[in-house]
Amino acid sequence: MSVAPFSYLASKYGDDVAMLWIDAHPDIGLPNDEYKAYHAMAVTHLLGLGDKEILKVLPAKIPAQNTLLVGLHSEEAKFYAKRQKELGLKALKAKKVSSKRSYNGYKAPKPLRL
Repeated sequence: MSVAPFSYLASKYGDDVAMLWIDAHPDIGLPNDEYKAYHAMAVTHLLGLGDKEILKVLPAKIPAQNTLLVGLHSEEAKFYAKRQKELGLKALKAKKVSSKRSYNGYKAPKPLRL
């Protein structure tokens, strides 16, 4: 997923924008981390952290309190758990959203089978 659309929406709507990041990985890497792939830094760039050259071209950032990571279940998610907490990012692990069809009173429809 490209960070540009999220950043654009944040520039247009400010704090009214919230981001659901649906991925097995949190994508909160930083340039000095051992794994330096930019796709692993998407969320941190949207938070206003990361590669300074990329941050220069993004029109806005999204506050951590407006971000929810959904579907985490990888070794990478475990590795970045401390950073996730430090950044104040909330998350729903894959097990939480897939093992039941309801969350906080919301009943999801049965999956559509094609």
